[in-house]
Amino acid sequence: EKGAEHERAVYHGKHALRPQEFGSADPQRPISQLTTHCQTNFAHQTKMQHARAVADVGEDGWEAEVLKSDKPVLVDFWASWCGPCKLMAPLMDMTEKEYGSALKVVKVECDGNPKLIEKYKVYGLPSFILIKDGEEITGSKREGAMTKPLLAEYLKQYNIAAAK
Repeated sequence: EKGAEHERAVYHGKHALRPQEFGSADPQRPISQLTTHCQTNFAHQTKMQHARAVADVGEDGWEAEVLKSDKPVLVDFWASWCGPCKLMAPLMDMTEKEYGSALKVVKVECDGNPKLIEKYKVYGLPSFILIKDGEEITGSKREGAMTKPLLAEYLKQYNIAAAK
């Protein structure tokens, strides 16, 4: 009976975690240690989500955050139901940090900002545009998820390089 308790999975969000996934192949590891690990890991992930560098911008803050920015702005149009958009989120966070003083990165949730979607003719998600001096950089609109090297190449086309 006791062995069966240790073999069961601990559910962390949507993922089943087993003892061997914690660096210990010991199936006798007490379930309470696994639960504590999950709680600690969840707290760390939640803290990291709140420490996100990329600003969420809507129609109300668009002018101040984007159009009046003193540096180029990479705008990521996304939706909560869009799988590729979710894949891009960590890359947007990295880009904000790596490009620092050379580029500002913002996210616009498409469902809550229909006027921006219409103005910038966003038809597919995720979509990216570059804004400089209050205007969309001609030809900068791009649809679809990108890898880190593709994003770097995209920014390089518009003379935006990572901060040194």
